[in-house]
Amino acid sequence: METSGGPSEPQPEEDSDLSPLFFQPDKAGFYSPRTAHNSPERINCYRNIGRFIGLCLLHNHILPLPLCRHVLKIIIGKKISWHDLAFFDSVLYENLRQLVIDAEQNPGQIEKYELTFELEGEDGRGSIELVTNGANIPVTAANVYDYVRLYTKQKLIGSARPALRAVNEGVSDVIPRSSLAGLTAEDLRLMLNGSGEISVELLKQITQFNNEAGPNELRRK
Repeated sequence: METSGGPSEPQPEEDSDLSPLFFQPDKAGFYSPRTAHNSPERINCYRNIGRFIGLCLLHNHILPLPLCRHVLKIIIGKKISWHDLAFFDSVLYENLRQLVIDAEQNPGQIEKYELTFELEGEDGRGSIELVTNGANIPVTAANVYDYVRLYTKQKLIGSARPALRAVNEGVSDVIPRSSLAGLTAEDLRLMLNGSGEISVELLKQITQFNNEAGPNELRRK
């Protein structure tokens, strides 16, 4: 069974620290930090972006950078779950979901997929072990939930951890963490990016028109 997802992160350029800071993993218009060599200068860029996000929240301005759901959850200090993968890579999420279903309905079938706790590296070179000696640990019906959880964590965070941490710290440089307590990722998205839909009826209800022109002036027009 294939567990590889849909659109993957673009291949880094030769000097990836000069590559774009964000990329669109799946849903068009939503961005996630792009992994690179994580030089101090690049990480500082992410921290400055976090400060810009904090300023947008502080002054009630729209942020022209819609972020992926897991990035928003990291900013508000919420735990990332494997369901967040659906907003990052819907194809991979569906493949992993089907893997779990197969493990529950046909426990003996999953071992035929010959999966282990080892993944291909994000840059297409090398490999990443999800646990110690992961290359020699097969995925079975008994450990499939651990596999899905660790796979999700690696896919969403992985080598982007320093960048995500820097964004979070940058936000905290401007506003206290306590001010974000109680928010959900959807709340934060609405505060940062506003609503993509405009209700004409709602605008009519909250809009007032004051005619300051006198009768004579109206007649002249």
